Amino acid sequence: MPKKGAYVDQNICIGCTLCTQICPNVYQMQDDGKSKAVNPTADTEEKIQQSIDACPVTAISWKEYSDDEVTG
Repeated sequence: MPKKGAYVDQNICIGCTLCTQICPNVYQMQDDGKSKAVNPTADTEEKIQQSIDACPVTAISWKEYSDDEVTG
């Protein structure tokens, strides 16, 4: 069954770190200075929505993940 989780568009992300501050279990800053949803379903939908709303460049969106794409 698909799970709804966060997705960061690497082409848009400016590395502001707001998402990592709101959902540290979901996002992680990468070596290139951009955020990645390393565990896209690791927080409540409400918290993930807060991180989506906080993104100044609208780089984060919802994505449907299959069970083998997410660990929890």
